[in-house]
Amino acid sequence: MRRTLHITPELEAVVASFLAWADSRKLVVCASDLRTQVLMPPHYPEPLPTGWQGVYTFKLDTAWLKVGKAGPRSNARWVSQHYYPTSSMSNLARSLLRYAACSEGTDPRLPAGVKASLRAIDPVEIGDWIRCHTARYNILIPASLGRDLLAELERIAIRVLRAVFEGSYEFT
Repeated sequence: MRRTLHITPELEAVVASFLAWADSRKLVVCASDLRTQVLMPPHYPEPLPTGWQGVYTFKLDTAWLKVGKAGPRSNARWVSQHYYPTSSMSNLARSLLRYAACSEGTDPRLPAGVKASLRAIDPVEIGDWIRCHTARYNILIPASLGRDLLAELERIAIRVLRAVFEGSYEFT
């Protein structure tokens, strides 16, 4: 797995917003409580470390694609579900295949030609395409901070990153 210590300004904004949110509620959360990971393509996620939970996001070029969270007992969600379109109702593989199948329109946030590229992919190979073409950014927090803080970290990431396949995305 290739890692780099650099996180994007957007991810720094997610961390800063989360710490400010926690501070405004007088919660004891320090920057040293958070771990960030950047997995450059091709990426292969490792299991969640024991005692940790986290938020992950996928990025294609300059477009943030999807944000998700996994608690300390959700290792399948962390490691594999986003790479298989039938693994759950909400995952990146399924969203990409649905986007490719829409008859009209493209999302201006996505690189030119990505829709045509996705149309050429066999659905069985979409997970390999995701690993080879996207970077994955993880923010881990101790499980001892609880599910509510994890949920807030995910909400902040969704708001700051404005991922293509989050919220009320319309396939046209």
